[in-house]
Amino acid sequence: MEESVKDTPSCSTDVSASGTYLKFITRNADNAGTKMSLQDGGSVYWSPSDEISIFYGSSAYGKFTSSNTEATPTTEFAGFLKGYQNNGEDSFWAVHPYSEKNECDGKSVTVTLPSEQNAVAGTFDDDCFISIAKSDDFNLAFYNLCGGVKFQVPEEGIKSIIFSGLNNEVLAGTATVKLDDDGKPYVESVAESTAATSIKLNAPDGGTFQTGVYYCMVSLPAELSSGYRMRFEKEKGNSVLKGGKSVSIRRNTWGVLSESITSRAKDNYIAITCSADSATVRIFSDANHAQYEYLTLSEGENVIPGPDYGFDFWWTGSSTGSNGKIIKRDLSEGCINQDYVTSVDLSHWDASLVTDASHMFNFCCSLTAIPDLPDMPLVTDARYMFFNCNSLTSTPDVSKMTKVTNASGMFAYCSSLTTPPDVSNMTEVTDASSMFFWCSGLTTPPDVSNMTEVTDARFMFSRCSGLTTPPDVSNMTEVTDARFMFSECSGLTTPPDVSNMAKVTDAYFMFEDCSNMIATPDMSKLAALKDVKSMFRKCTSLATAQIGSLDFSSGLDYDSIFEDTPSLRTVISKCANEAHLSALKSHLEETHSYKKVVTQGETSAEGVTVFTIDTID
Repeated sequence: MEESVKDTPSCSTDVSASGTYLKFITRNADNAGTKMSLQDGGSVYWSPSDEISIFYGSSAYGKFTSSNTEATPTTEFAGFLKGYQNNGEDSFWAVHPYSEKNECDGKSVTVTLPSEQNAVAGTFDDDCFISIAKSDDFNLAFYNLCGGVKFQVPEEGIKSIIFSGLNNEVLAGTATVKLDDDGKPYVESVAESTAATSIKLNAPDGGTFQTGVYYCMVSLPAELSSGYRMRFEKEKGNSVLKGGKSVSIRRNTWGVLSESITSRAKDNYIAITCSADSATVRIFSDANHAQYEYLTLSEGENVIPGPDYGFDFWWTGSSTGSNGKIIKRDLSEGCINQDYVTSVDLSHWDASLVTDASHMFNFCCSLTAIPDLPDMPLVTDARYMFFNCNSLTSTPDVSKMTKVTNASGMFAYCSSLTTPPDVSNMTEVTDASSMFFWCSGLTTPPDVSNMTEVTDARFMFSRCSGLTTPPDVSNMTEVTDARFMFSECSGLTTPPDVSNMAKVTDAYFMFEDCSNMIATPDMSKLAALKDVKSMFRKCTSLATAQIGSLDFSSGLDYDSIFEDTPSLRTVISKCANEAHLSALKSHLEETHSYKKVVTQGETSAEGVTVFTIDTID
């Protein structure tokens, strides 16, 4: 040091039980400033009432407070230094921010950078940006120990951000700090028990981050030679992964992450590589592989970044040697559910333990083909598995998924399918609602003849307008809900056989807008029906209706059952109840009043009554 400590400090005023009262003048030593309020251009100023720890040798210590009333690059600190006795040999050490955990042995200081920080728009957490000073007099020149990154969030709704390096570099913890020959601080070591390889930044005031605003994350200096990742945790527990190539976090430097990292990638494809030691999943966002999102897994590790880039991978190399496998424990809530993913490689997946495959490929609108799925013999939940994969012309083989019970929406909105999926072995399905909804490209129905346990068939084939042959549902004897089951199947001319659905209670809109169907199905066994509202509405080609034993006088909701059926000429009823026959005739007259006359025939000995609807010339 250039000067020795004076025998009597010029700024001291008294000595008490609290220690010796001293004043120190601080100044900027780094170009980026000394401390805490981050200014435009990246400089750091002292904030009003800042506090620092000051030590003398290894025994004297105290808390000192700044006197400035506004942010400034230079200020005065005053306080009591307990145990201070000038020996002419030791130096003053100072640490910002003040903490009871700060320590000094006379040759180094021990400080702690927390691994969880609180975000402040435009600046950083007051308790995080550590700076160090050493002096033989009362003028303290502070140098920043840490560096950091500035960034903007890619979207709304993000509550926290987790930053880490791919090689598990230490970014925070309790560090022993020394000064180099130029008086600049450096980290000599980090206590192993405190070493943190990731930093979590929470949104201000427990809310969410704002887009278009810069935030700062403070880190110990580190070389992230293999790249880094940022996990943006969203409000509902979901997250988005972003990553980039190598980056250096240098002392006293704020690196601004490029917008290409913190904005959503659009032209991605997925690459999966495995070895005996690890597995890596990357979603590249440019042709040069400069930016990517990633997961690197080691044995038994589970990473759940959520549905936006929704991977939930477990990896194991122990049983598969040098090739490695990615074990998918859970495929639910989206596996690769992005509309810009055009290809996937599933060759390294071991899904033998999967029970939930719901949403696995939902919204993969750009996928034209999916390679063979890994064996998934335990899957019971296949809801929305291929939902809105509207570019697929065929699906991968699902014939081994024999345990599926919930197939709701499984192929919904797969409007380009021309080859029906093989679901003939899905004998345990109970929920088939919307299973093939809007599969308008299918002309041949899938084989569902073995689905004998289905109870919910709502919208099952709704809007399958390309079907010309009705699906075989004759064995679906357990169905109770058939609402909209075949609505808008405009390609059907003959109805499906629903005669064995004796437990159906709700059938409203069941065949609505089946505009080319010329006759109703046999309804003679459908005695449990309670709601047939609009059941055949807009069946404009319908000529003959057999309504079995439906009783229009029993509280049955039959509103608009034959509305907009201009071709209807014959209605056959097997209910001889006079109140029913009167209500049925009234309904037919109401819905066919224009230039038509309804004639009620004689009721036969078997209780059959035929109504005819004739056109008036």
